[in-house]
Amino acid sequence: MPETKQFREFVVEKQKAEEDNSAIAWISTDAIDRDKEVMLPKGVNTENFLKNPVVLWAHDYSGTPVGKTQWIKQGRKYIKAKWEWADTEKAQEIKQLWEGGFLNAVSVGFIVSKSHEPTPDDIKKNPDWAEVRLVIDEWELLEFSIVPVPANPAALVAAVKELNISEATQKELGIENTTVFEEEESEETNNEEVEIKVKDEKKDKPIIVVPHRVIRQPRIVRLRIDPKKTTKIALNMLRGKIYM
Repeated sequence: MPETKQFREFVVEKQKAEEDNSAIAWISTDAIDRDKEVMLPKGVNTENFLKNPVVLWAHDYSGTPVGKTQWIKQGRKYIKAKWEWADTEKAQEIKQLWEGGFLNAVSVGFIVSKSHEPTPDDIKKNPDWAEVRLVIDEWELLEFSIVPVPANPAALVAAVKELNISEATQKELGIENTTVFEEEESEETNNEEVEIKVKDEKKDKPIIVVPHRVIRQPRIVRLRIDPKKTTKIALNMLRGKIYM
């Protein structure tokens, strides 16, 4: 039976890199995924990956990498990596959205080498594994990708507009047809009657004055996202098909 390439996404925990053009994040953990599987970080094989440690965008093997891995560290519960962003327009756009918190997901591409169903001893040591159907003991890391699953779709749309993200990247994010409405500052009149004693020279008595006060309202930006235009990955996440 041929080896099957698989993908698994994680909402990452980021760390600040000392260099301006680098990023650090967990790319895999031992958390139970939605398919009730556990992939053990200690079982990763990075030998082939390190020969060409590129960081991809959405597992696009034919496209230009958006980064290059500087190091990868294997822990008991997680795998952490540091990468340098490529000096291309697309990579720098992804970097801006990543650093701004609008993209927060990494997906690893891998091949399973060894796995087993949890044993009673496994469950005794790890009670959370009671519902787990498969433990992936050993696996080969092929690559990891930044994936277009927005942390907040509405905020992403606003960021794309502000950062002047290219139409090509907007299309890959699934927001090229998003409708954006703006309401400019408006002026409203306060017509509340206030009695003010003002001397009328002709009648020599107080009169009622109704002041006109301008109230400036802040600009309101309303965003509308067409769910039919969102990315396939985002829809799969909503349907519970994405591993988190």
